[in-house]
Amino acid sequence: MFNYRNREENKILSRNLNWLKSFSTCTLSDALDLLGIQGVITGISPIVEGTKLIGPVVTVKEITGEKGSFSLEDFNVGSIIEIAKRDHVIFFDLEGEPISTWGELATRAAMKKGIAGVVVNGGVRDVEEIKRLKFPVFARHRVPTSGKTRVKIVFINKPIKCKDILIQPDDIIVGDSNGILILPSARVLEIFEKAKELNEKEKRFEVEIEKGASFTEIARKLHHL
Repeated sequence: MFNYRNREENKILSRNLNWLKSFSTCTLSDALDLLGIQGVITGISPIVEGTKLIGPVVTVKEITGEKGSFSLEDFNVGSIIEIAKRDHVIFFDLEGEPISTWGELATRAAMKKGIAGVVVNGGVRDVEEIKRLKFPVFARHRVPTSGKTRVKIVFINKPIKCKDILIQPDDIIVGDSNGILILPSARVLEIFEKAKELNEKEKRFEVEIEKGASFTEIARKLHHL
């Protein structure tokens, strides 16, 4: 697991992220399949189409209730932005509830700090403003309902589960137009090597198609698809 305690570890992290940026979530998902790793989280999509998100994750567990269930201090999103480091991705687990836990002002604060993006297993609002800012935000719901007095932050940076996928603090989260997936930090290099192998096969597949070979013949030849 990455702990980001010194400059050398930060260099290792940056190198790993740069490697992974060249792959789509589709290629990485195939690599996870071949390695027997569950990492795809379904039902969460980008608010801003065309944005890509990648970085070590800061986990946030939240619970919801009726309006007035919690105090304003229970919903202190600013404290999470302060904890998250540059190039990190914040993952809010709101248990899929259609209540907003993120909006324009939080987006502006996160951008100012250099946070790489936000994923919400729940709702976000101020969608048009977020689109104009072009900040990578992924969510399950777009909803105007405020989280104030309806949402309580239970803990930050502890293991959580989303759709039966275990997410550990500092795991790598990747998102694009296809969806979201989690890469266990302890296996990032292994996943990268498998994704690289698959990517090379894809390129060879494309070349063979352009040459006029049949899809079935190429798949058999490359042991792919």
